[in-house]
Amino acid sequence: MRLQLRSPATSDTVAVVTLPTWRTIALAAFGLLLTLLATSTALAAPTDDGAAVRAAQEVFDGEYSSGDWGAAQKKLEGALAKCAGKCSPQAQAPLHVLLGMVASQTGQRPDAIAQFQQALALDPNAQLPPRVTPDVRSAWDEAKQGPAPADAGGGDAAPTPNAAAAHIPGWDNPEAFQEASAGLAADMAGKLDQCIEHDKKSLELEEQPRSRLHLSSCEARTAHLLDALQDAQKALEDGIRKRDPAVTKIARERVEQLLRRVPHVTFQPSPGLEQLVVTFDERPVPTAALTKRFSIDPGDHTVHAEGLQNGIPLTLDEKYTVGEG
Repeated sequence: MRLQLRSPATSDTVAVVTLPTWRTIALAAFGLLLTLLATSTALAAPTDDGAAVRAAQEVFDGEYSSGDWGAAQKKLEGALAKCAGKCSPQAQAPLHVLLGMVASQTGQRPDAIAQFQQALALDPNAQLPPRVTPDVRSAWDEAKQGPAPADAGGGDAAPTPNAAAAHIPGWDNPEAFQEASAGLAADMAGKLDQCIEHDKKSLELEEQPRSRLHLSSCEARTAHLLDALQDAQKALEDGIRKRDPAVTKIARERVEQLLRRVPHVTFQPSPGLEQLVVTFDERPVPTAALTKRFSIDPGDHTVHAEGLQNGIPLTLDEKYTVGEG
């Protein structure tokens, strides 16, 4: 008795939607800003200025624009660490600007203001890219006013997540916002299991396509590709229904990437087998569906099969390690 495990490549394709015009302009404008910075500091600045400028541009074009806040923060903090004592203040400022934008997007307004103030201290001419969200612009304007005066009584407390949620358009449930913020914080800390847990709780309270996309990102990075694909497809449906071009674009790209990564298996029983019973990861596979292609997550999988051939009982127990794609 013989079972063969195959992983055929998928031929599914997904169309890609271009960026909205305003975002294209924003990307180009931010690129021009960084290019001018690199040109103006090239002659006198330390040699690592170019690397800092490139890092800021790559994060803005990549992780920030795709909403992968955790990865964006890690890359920016890594670039600043490499800059220590080697980069000019003008080259470090855009990194702090982007860190402030990431903090604002994840509901951490005090951190956003602090990053913006650091950027302005390094370079008074630092500026935001065009077309930022109202929250980012508000935090930037507050940062430009300078640090708040000290208060002997301790001052006002930092805004709570509930208060922050009231300033985020589209959020109706403060608790859902808290859970989504906790998911983003867990992602930034590298705790992907907690990211998934918080995002799921947030989505149970309020459906948000951006939270669904973030959940998909955390699932994909823990090799739960089928769950990630399902959530990306759900976000795509919501983005199309709500006519949200940013969500639609990111979700389409995510679905396309995951379709390429998801492995598939099919079973080929030897001729003459009778009373064949097959289980895959302890789940029964209908005999009539054995030769169909099944989508699975990458990783370790087990196959058990038993049947008769010429009246002789045969069994098979195998473990397979299946890679992506």
